Order: sequence, then structure tokens, then C-alpha cells
Amino acid sequence: MTYELSILQTLRERVRSKEIWVAGAAHFRNPEDDLPHNFDQHRTTYYADLNQPLSADEFVAPLKTQLTTALAPFERFIAKKPNDVTIGTKRGKG
Repeated sequence: MTYELSILQTLRERVRSKEIWVAGAAHFRNPEDDLPHNFDQHRTTYYADLNQPLSADEFVAPLKTQLTTALAPFERFIAKKPNDVTIGTKRGKG
């Protein structure tokens, strides 16, 4: 029973994020169907309209910086008070 529920929860997450789609569905259709028909020819224009870079590396770099900046205070806290933070197990998992 637990396994089946886990599968259904994972399937639900994947359908909502459009990693998996449902043939013939309107809301959960193939994400490629959401793109304009001429997307490949006008990709640069569409990205410019959305203020997004064409390169995945350019898109990810600021996110990495933001994540690193956000984690810095946590890392400093851990370094100052290593005994205040413990990593243990819960139900056999770390």
C-alpha cells in the first residue's frame, strides 16, 4: 500500500511539472504543444521578450550565486557552533 501511494505521489508531481504528460489532455498535455509554432525560427525574439538569456549557463550562473549567498550565513553558523547541529537518522534515513 505504501509503495503504491509513493508511486501515485511521484506521478502527481511529475504530471504537474510536465515531466510526464497525458495524451489527449488539455491541462496536462505535452509541453511542446505550449510553444508557438514558429518557436525555433524566432527563439531569440521570444527569449528577449522574456528577458532570459539563450544560454543555459548564463541562466544558471545567477541562481548559483544567489544560492551560495543564501547558504553563507548557515555555513558560518555551522562552523561557529558545530555542537549545536547534529545530523542523525529518522526511521533509518539520514
